[in-house]
Amino acid sequence: MNVEDEFFTAIENRDTTIMNNEREIAEQRAYINEQQSQLNEQQSQLNEKNKMLQSAIKAMMNNGLDVATIATSLGITAGEVEALMAK
Repeated sequence: MNVEDEFFTAIENRDTTIMNNEREIAEQRAYINEQQSQLNEQQSQLNEKNKMLQSAIKAMMNNGLDVATIATSLGITAGEVEALMAK
């Protein structure tokens, strides 16, 4: 092999490495974007659940139920009831 072939082989190897790295980075970005999308969906669902709980808590409070009774009926802690009331 002559010097020119060695030079071009080195360049080709470097280019292949760069292309492989770029492909891997693109795959990782796609994975991260999918994870972010899933997190956004979960956050949206959690927000909706909290709104429903807040409405239920408000209705129960208006009917004269205390925090402990509300917590028991909703299956959450009294602290969670109080936190949801504060929002």
